[in-house]
Amino acid sequence: MKIHFIKNKAQIVPLMIILIAILILAIPATIMIGEVGLQRVRLVNTVDSTLISAGSEVCLAFNQIRLVNKGLYEGFWTTQCALWFGGIWLTKSPPITMATVGITTAYSKFLQAKEVASNLSEQIDLQGFLYDRCFESGLIDELNSFEETEVKRDKGGKIVKLLYDEYYKRKAPFPKEYENFKKKEGVNWKKHNTLRYSFNKNVKRDGNTKKPMRADGVMNLGAELPEYDSYVQVELVDMPSEPISIKMKMRIIAFSFLYATPKPPWVMPCFVPHPWAWIRKIELNFGSGNNFRVSVTKKTPLFGGRSVKLRHSNNIEIDGKAGPPLFSVREAYKPKLTG
Repeated sequence: MKIHFIKNKAQIVPLMIILIAILILAIPATIMIGEVGLQRVRLVNTVDSTLISAGSEVCLAFNQIRLVNKGLYEGFWTTQCALWFGGIWLTKSPPITMATVGITTAYSKFLQAKEVASNLSEQIDLQGFLYDRCFESGLIDELNSFEETEVKRDKGGKIVKLLYDEYYKRKAPFPKEYENFKKKEGVNWKKHNTLRYSFNKNVKRDGNTKKPMRADGVMNLGAELPEYDSYVQVELVDMPSEPISIKMKMRIIAFSFLYATPKPPWVMPCFVPHPWAWIRKIELNFGSGNNFRVSVTKKTPLFGGRSVKLRHSNNIEIDGKAGPPLFSVREAYKPKLTG
């Protein structure tokens, strides 16, 4: 029995070593899986929420124009019904005057819709909105260590207190760099379809002194920068470089009525062209249809000098109708993620 016990003990030792090794490897593996999963969730939430917010802004603009369009549509049919219910007019002059008044009123409402579209186009600033929301959503987890003026040391040089009030007064590296980039580029900063912010998530040390090296992040448009271990890249797919504007396509139709003639056939139809009857389509001034896409890529470091690149892109479609025939709430413009 004693020999049998020793043999079992000798078999357990290597098994325990293997189990301990597996546990040691499982800890960093679990941390890496958790980190990658967390970053992926944040990436998906950032892209999707940004697109929905931008799409909602566009839908709000479209639906305001849609309200004006309802007045255009109702005005046209009010005038047209008055012309029809007048029966056979003795002369052309009164119905033409009525139609002219209807066209003039419709033109003033069209100018109102055009002004609304112009004002809303300036307010939307689609490219700037998408860049700001993606970069400022918390994806940039940049190292922001305390500076010498933000710590208190004793006579021996040991840190005894962190001055949080001074630390919070100082701007983080990203907002400062982002603001400087906008000033440097001027109004052209939004014309780039791709922007990247490169930064360090981990502490980098000097090879000789082993002291921590500080390197604030930078906005760059070219290749990856080797001195940084992380970046967040935002790409606006199929977006134009010029400012976004709203276009309206009008329905061209004609008022019609019947009038009497002194000679056969005694009754004749008459048509008065109406170039601003109602708005048949509202759309953005680019692409095919009212949709746009955003793609965000994040590079983040892992254990052992390794890194991973995560990417998520999605497309938003502005779904709805400009007006006729029902003007129901179901036909109003609303954002829809299409993948």
